[in-house]
Amino acid sequence: MRLFIAALALATAFPAAAIAGGATILPGCFCSWFNGPTATPSRSSTGLLSHEGGGAGPGVKAADDFYLDISQVHRLDTISVDLATSSVAGLVKARLEIYDDCDGRPGRLLYTFTRSTVEEVGPLGFDNLRRVRHTFVASQQGTILEPAKPIALRGGTYWLSAVGLTDNLCSTMNMCDQTFWLPVDGPIKGSTAHKVVGVFGDAPGPIVYPDSGWTPSDICCAGCIDLAFTVCATPCKIILDQGGPDLTRFAPSISGSGLLLEARTADDLVVPLCEDQELCFVRGYIATNCNPPRARLDVYDAACTLPATFSPPTTFDASRLTDTGRTITVEGRVLKVYAVDFWDFQSFGFPLTLNGGRNYWLSIYAVGSGSVSERGYALGAKRCDIPQCTPSFRQFNPAAISGALVGITDQSWRPVRFADSSTFDLGLTVAIRPVASVPPGGVGGSAACPSDVDGNGRADVSDIFGFLTLWFAGCP
Repeated sequence: MRLFIAALALATAFPAAAIAGGATILPGCFCSWFNGPTATPSRSSTGLLSHEGGGAGPGVKAADDFYLDISQVHRLDTISVDLATSSVAGLVKARLEIYDDCDGRPGRLLYTFTRSTVEEVGPLGFDNLRRVRHTFVASQQGTILEPAKPIALRGGTYWLSAVGLTDNLCSTMNMCDQTFWLPVDGPIKGSTAHKVVGVFGDAPGPIVYPDSGWTPSDICCAGCIDLAFTVCATPCKIILDQGGPDLTRFAPSISGSGLLLEARTADDLVVPLCEDQELCFVRGYIATNCNPPRARLDVYDAACTLPATFSPPTTFDASRLTDTGRTITVEGRVLKVYAVDFWDFQSFGFPLTLNGGRNYWLSIYAVGSGSVSERGYALGAKRCDIPQCTPSFRQFNPAAISGALVGITDQSWRPVRFADSSTFDLGLTVAIRPVASVPPGGVGGSAACPSDVDGNGRADVSDIFGFLTLWFAGCP
């Protein structure tokens, strides 16, 4: 199998960059959105109250929007926010929420972060307030038993809400803490900040925030302002977006559910000409009753218009499975539909490289525990943006299947056909990034040690492979 590997990782780390007003883009941050330099607060214009408990009563949440390039998928790395708080140092806490956009205001809650590093920047000089910077790292939001899973943000508009949490010292010190999200200098980007006021739920229930309660800051309190935050995410260019899932078209795709049920369903993509590319992100959809749900991805070379039969694939485990809340019923079994994301494409310690101008086949399948009652299906594409096309619309070659009721010894591939004998595509999204190259001065253009080939600041064994890769590519 000719799936070549690259010895260099994509360089997305940059030195810290000081921004006017004190805001900083952190080292290693690929800045996807910088909302602007933090304004100097005053007693008459502190920011927007965003706090639960303490001096905020049942709670007030502030939110502001940001935008990501729709031609790319973005792996979320860090989000930093600048706040002013009177919570006691050492007891400063905050929660970060990410929402989708609903008609120019926060919509559905997507993710909640509860762990952050806190940097004490300094006192504001009034009302016992200090400026603090919270940095939320996506990979640190899990636990030992349930590690954090990568977050893929498609292009479009999102909303952030950073909420200070009380230090619970109000009763003992006769003082009640508050937190304000600091504003930025410069013009408004996107929508103005919004806020919503909470109400106490049934005791001892949580605070309730009405979904319809978000109002713009310019009509409620603080004027027309944007709030201080930076979003760092690693972008990957989308080269295939077939939509999905189509709950009416599917094909068996499962491993570990009995020999007679083993199957793989795959679909192909074309890598752009001229340059080799690293595989960066893959999303597909499966329906399964396996518990717990697991999935893998096989990447095959192409043999004309089908996957290569005798060339073993390269296999990767899923980074995240997300229950879509939808189901299909097959053979009397109710199967949950999952979106399956893949981010980690390290093969023998190196990123997987796809050669420019070639077809590859991708197969996403459920992984069972050996029970013959387990089922798994790959779901078809659904392109709502192409209304003139029939449901069987496809790009390149139709999906192909191997195995399925004839055992894994049957490795032949053939076009998959549904009940009406039509062929179809799978609901796949694939993103890539250029194979990394190292500039003469190292990563970021800074002076580098000659033995530090990949410019990561260390001279280690990875530099040997980096040197060999450059040597065999004809680079002196």
